[in-house]
Amino acid sequence: MIIGIIGIFIAIFLLAFALLLEGGGATGWMGGHMTDGDTSLSDTQRAIITIAFGVFIFSISYMIYAYFAGKDQTIENASVKKQPADNASPSVESNALPKEIHSDEHQTSRLLEGDERTLYQLVASSGGEILQKDIVAKKIFSKAKVTRLLDKLEEKRVIVRERHGMTNKVKIAK
Repeated sequence: MIIGIIGIFIAIFLLAFALLLEGGGATGWMGGHMTDGDTSLSDTQRAIITIAFGVFIFSISYMIYAYFAGKDQTIENASVKKQPADNASPSVESNALPKEIHSDEHQTSRLLEGDERTLYQLVASSGGEILQKDIVAKKIFSKAKVTRLLDKLEEKRVIVRERHGMTNKVKIAK
């Protein structure tokens, strides 16, 4: 954000410099006499103004990007549930797992992090299998994110997918 603000100040400085470069009344920058009514800009002034405009646009764009990138990280951090260390007392979140999750599934869940853990717990709480379209319908993750997460979980051999009509059946690996 500071880089964007500095960029805006540089753009303002360049614009002021360009306008003062050959302006200022009857004499030009080098003391030469200008004709009355000659208000056209020199090539140098145009170049400096163009650079100032570019710096200004870049700075504003950078500030907008920085603002929204910070919001995305805040949202991601808020959605990742903090899990206690092994020696810490269990929190309400770790006790929120359904009773039907077996201890080996619970251990697998503890080894996963963030969204992978959330998705694995969703499959486990659905009796160990669920249709991929039903995961997407819960609107926890987008369709693309569900696919990416399932790819990662399948790579780790935590779940398996089987074709089931137009969707996949997601099952916990045995």
